[in-house]
Amino acid sequence: YTGFKNLLINGGFDVWQRGTSFTNPAVTYTADRYISWTSNSNSVVSLINATSGYGLYDIQYANASLCAFSLLQRIEAINSVHFSGKVVTFSARVKTGTSTNVVLRCFNPTVIDNYTVENQHFSVNIAVTAGVWTNISYTFTADSESWKGFGFDLSAISDTSFSVGYIQLEQGSVATPFEQRPYGLELSLCQRYYEVISRKLFSTAAAGFGGNTYFNNMSFYDKRVIPIITLYDSSNNVNKVTLYQSATGTDNVTYILETSSTTNTNIVAHGFTDYGMGAINKAILDAEIY
Repeated sequence: YTGFKNLLINGGFDVWQRGTSFTNPAVTYTADRYISWTSNSNSVVSLINATSGYGLYDIQYANASLCAFSLLQRIEAINSVHFSGKVVTFSARVKTGTSTNVVLRCFNPTVIDNYTVENQHFSVNIAVTAGVWTNISYTFTADSESWKGFGFDLSAISDTSFSVGYIQLEQGSVATPFEQRPYGLELSLCQRYYEVISRKLFSTAAAGFGGNTYFNNMSFYDKRVIPIITLYDSSNNVNKVTLYQSATGTDNVTYILETSSTTNTNIVAHGFTDYGMGAINKAILDAEIY
């Protein structure tokens, strides 16, 4: 096979930019590119060291009592168009707390990359045995409308734990070995949709330039759409920029988005009355599919 065969991003659960543990995720992004949902407010979704027999990490859902767990990824239309109407195979390794069925559901949006309304292709039950890592796979023909986008949902309907490792979606009728991709490559694929810039960003300023400081070209990677930006100053105040000034010391001011596109994000902070420097402690650029 030439080129990428796994149509899913972060299939090995290597990238977790938002954190590694989430309590009661209600249709929330957890591991990069994956939306998680549970039916019990005490449920925890977390990264675990791999016990699936492959890779470094798995994703685990856990709760003290029986509840439903769900894992979902939406594929951008620019990628799903290539397998619309073609035979594809979904595969994964799963482990449940009880002997039960896991449910695989596939769907597409009725509007390109907008999942407000979905068209379900199918829902199929796959039997698994409690406490045992099981290879599952299912072959189907992707709906002809998959050029608008494509999503899958893998669920355990009534269980106390649900672990998943190595998810793959590929063209063809056979589930082949999981495609290992370098971590740096997988991270860059994720950052098209969500990027955490954890390095400090600095910019000089002076009162003579209108009291402004500018931060340009913040992102490493082009985004899917114009991102939603969240900034943190040196004290971790949200959407603030720290101004260090020789005369007045430190001030925290609200930033203004000057220009933004899928390829470039520029912001400006106002308030300088002297020579100094502006600083951002962390920036989050969110262009995910919601």
